[in-house]
Amino acid sequence: LAQLEDVLRPMYESLPKQKDGGIDQGMARYALSRYFLAHRGWHIAGIAYDGQSWNASSSTPLLKTQMPSFIIETLEEHLARKHLGLEELAVLAATVEDLVHNEALQ
Repeated sequence: LAQLEDVLRPMYESLPKQKDGGIDQGMARYALSRYFLAHRGWHIAGIAYDGQSWNASSSTPLLKTQMPSFIIETLEEHLARKHLGLEELAVLAATVEDLVHNEALQ
């Protein structure tokens, strides 16, 4: 996880922050999209920033497009706030990577 934080840190530090010093959902989505495109060559439906909120409806099946939304909503509920720090962003990225890896093994 520390290695992932090191990779994400330069981008995270350049993003606009909220009053609490964290990034909002839109910026998290943007950061994850940039990370996965640059470091994995992945375009993940439901993460790719398209100007819509995390809760935007989609006609694509839930598992493939809304899983990232489910993950971040669960993370936010756990943290009881709406802004993510670098550590939470790294956890989110690692979780999505794990989901993609597990899906590829099936």
